[in-house]
Order: sequence, then C-alpha cells, then structure tokens
Amino acid sequence: MEMGQEFSADNRASFWARGFAIIIDGLLMGLLTQIIQYIILSIFPLQTGNAGSAIGFFLILIINLIVLPFLYYVPLMKRRGQTIGKILMQVKVINADNTEGLKASTIILREFFGKFVSSFVFLLGYIVYLFGKETWHDKIASTRVISIK
Repeated sequence: MEMGQEFSADNRASFWARGFAIIIDGLLMGLLTQIIQYIILSIFPLQTGNAGSAIGFFLILIINLIVLPFLYYVPLMKRRGQTIGKILMQVKVINADNTEGLKASTIILREFFGKFVSSFVFLLGYIVYLFGKETWHDKIASTRVISIK
C-alpha cells in the first residue's frame, strides 16, 4: 500500500485483532523492560541508603515509562502506521479522513495521552469499540484502525 493512499470506511479492524496487537506489543515491551531493568540494576544495585539505588530506580522509571515507549511507538507508527503487534495482526492506524501518514504529534497524542484516558475508567475507552463506537484514544487523536487483510 502506498503512502498517502486512501482507504474505505468499511474495513474497520475487529476488537479482537486490535486486542491481540496490544497484547503482542505489551509482551515485547515487557521483555525490553526486563532487559533494561537487568542492565540498570547491574550498574546501580538496589541497596538501602545507597544513592546509586535511587539513581537506578529513577532511570528504570524514566526509561521504561517514557523513553522506551516513545522509541517503540513513534518511529514504527510514523513509518507504517503499525507496531509489531499490528503488523502481525494485520491492522493499521490511519487518519480519521481515511489517509495514511500519521504525524508524530498525532502518534504521541494517541499512544500516550489518549490510551491513558481510554484506560483510566475500567478500560471503558476500549470497551466502547465492542458497541460500534470509536475508542476514546482514536477520537482524541482523530485516527482509526483498519484491517489490511
């Protein structure tokens, strides 16, 4: 599919394809998080009263909660509209006007702020998709997820 290509409005991705893509991405992020945590803790071991412990803990938080997700989601979504989970599940994020080419600001808004909002109240922002509504993070970022099978 060419960049800038328009898609029809009737190829909406299924709830389950989206859900499994999230699970796959979560497993990959979890694995990367564990590797990074192991490396940091081998440099700054956790010990009571040790300043290095505080530095290690802070680094783990910043890298795992901000840096790693940013480095995973933004480049992949900007290039293809897909993370590894979305590639495997054959779904893609596009703009609400059915065009490709997500801006970095759109990706950040969707993946960080929007997904936080969708998750905040018992995952209600995700569950609404089961009833034919757009997820809250898609509404916030003016995106939609399509099946590319």
